[in-house]
Amino acid sequence: TYTLPRLIGRQNASMMFLSGDRYDGAEALEMGLVDDLVDLSRLTGRAQSMAATIAENAPLAIRSTRKTLRADLAAGVRAATDHEFSEQQWLMKTDDFKEGVRAVSERRPGEFRGK
Repeated sequence: TYTLPRLIGRQNASMMFLSGDRYDGAEALEMGLVDDLVDLSRLTGRAQSMAATIAENAPLAIRSTRKTLRADLAAGVRAATDHEFSEQQWLMKTDDFKEGVRAVSERRPGEFRGK
């Protein structure tokens, strides 16, 4: 819940989290979830090509850029994880949670009541 909205935008992430919809490669590319689409037969070559392009740059600058891009990531993820844990604790005590577990084990849609 912390990194995905920053990657693909709050609206796209909200729809992904709340709908459970699946996305194909073209949709993932359009929303910024992936950087490139390649055939499986070209995957290794494309990854090696991208790595080679990055490796041509100054290693200290690459390291610094990565560090800067991730500077607030750990603290943000920790705060989001703490909040998610708190939410999950009370949700696990609800009738809807119990119904969800039963529905999955019985391979049927859940019948949720908001309780």
